[in-house]
Amino acid sequence: MAFLIRSRFFNTAFRVLLASAVFATPAYAAPSGDAAKGQILFTKNSCVTCHAGGANTMDPDHPIKGAAFQQKYKDDQVLESTIRKGFPQYGMPSFTKTMINDHDMKDLIAYVRTLSAPGKNSK
Repeated sequence: MAFLIRSRFFNTAFRVLLASAVFATPAYAAPSGDAAKGQILFTKNSCVTCHAGGANTMDPDHPIKGAAFQQKYKDDQVLESTIRKGFPQYGMPSFTKTMINDHDMKDLIAYVRTLSAPGKNSK
């Protein structure tokens, strides 16, 4: 009898846990890349030359950090597309998949996202 009661308890508890895992909504989307590796790529690909600390030396009114940047590039695919195409008219080259592969691009984007992290100067 005690086994049956324990079984029902664990069965019910398991169902509750399973349901909460299936229907839970995360508070935020975790970055899909490694920001530490992304920072290395940011330097290696000379992004840091114009975008040190999230600034934009070619167009100072458009830094790659802060609320306006995050709103404009809230979708990682939009940001990736922008990096891939570049802004040749402003001196930013395009970065093709042969230059930055898809895996490295996720790392790079994860690093760029940290530039707007709370506690950083993200104006």
